Amino acid sequence: MNSLQEVAHPLLVIDGSVGEGGGQILRSSLTLAVCLQRPIRLINIRKKRSKPGLLRQHLTCVRAAKEICGAYVEGDFLGSNEISFYPGKVQPGRYCFKISTAGSTCLVFQTVLLPLVLKTNQVSEIVFEGGTHNPKAPALDFITESFLVFCKQLGINADVELDRYGFSPAGGGRWTATVYPRSDVEKNKACVFEKNDDKDINIKLQAVSSNIPKSINFREIEKFRHLAKNIDLNTEDKRINTLGQGNVLIATIANQGYSNVLMQLGEHKLSAEQVAEKLYRRCSELMESGAQASEYLADQLMLPLALCGGGEFTTNELTLHAKTNGDVIKLFGGDVKYTKLKANLWKVFVSPIAC
Repeated sequence: MNSLQEVAHPLLVIDGSVGEGGGQILRSSLTLAVCLQRPIRLINIRKKRSKPGLLRQHLTCVRAAKEICGAYVEGDFLGSNEISFYPGKVQPGRYCFKISTAGSTCLVFQTVLLPLVLKTNQVSEIVFEGGTHNPKAPALDFITESFLVFCKQLGINADVELDRYGFSPAGGGRWTATVYPRSDVEKNKACVFEKNDDKDINIKLQAVSSNIPKSINFREIEKFRHLAKNIDLNTEDKRINTLGQGNVLIATIANQGYSNVLMQLGEHKLSAEQVAEKLYRRCSELMESGAQASEYLADQLMLPLALCGGGEFTTNELTLHAKTNGDVIKLFGGDVKYTKLKANLWKVFVSPIAC
């Protein structure tokens, strides 16, 4: 522990039970603590979840943040509901973060991405093992085709190479991210995303499956195609090999250089047609709103904007996840404001935090 650091930056206490009360508070706080070199104590971690405290996925996030900056940490064990985290200097390099369950590797990636981009001047390579397509977490397709597409406009660049898919509950996925430092010319530029043109929309639809009947993919695609008959639609029927069974229907909605990725995981209780219907309904709501970012992307964009000069965007729904992430940013000295433009459209403005 660095006593000088404690004097320069008083310990910031963060209550993990507020707002949505889940793992997002933990991950955002870790990212901001490392980037801003601010020691933190998190209490009531994931208090509102059925199994509170650190699960393997969340513990991996803590230890990944610890490893990239040599942090001093107290309370980093399974089930812990409180940690103290004293960050050190971020070091570029080669890292490997494994989740022994099917926990989301994408959330671990998002925890360490910004520190490695903003606080180093060399390329880093990270190998992830665990889940790649999880319920209630961004899928790897979301990371590559949506999140990183928006982030590129902020000077945040990373290349991703997928080796193996990892569906829940078997896991077993593996992928590599190459993360590049942000150049000086890209720093401190506020970002205002251009208005969408609703006449220039197309959808790429992927039905991905492993170890299930071949007819499932076909039925999902055909049902979605029937519902989206007036939309430019490109489809792909993709069969893969994984440790267990898995199925996901993925829609990438492209519009003027931006893209939103929405997905629906296959479940035993859902028919292939119901999977397609649920996904199409969400796609329709987003397209009808004219928003630049889906409700799933909105909260993910806030940290990159706060640490990269600020900016604004529109979203079709202001979720509790988004509001909670905004509150975490405010604790670290930033600000997030919301303006309701119409029933299904919000403008989100994020002010910069000096990093």
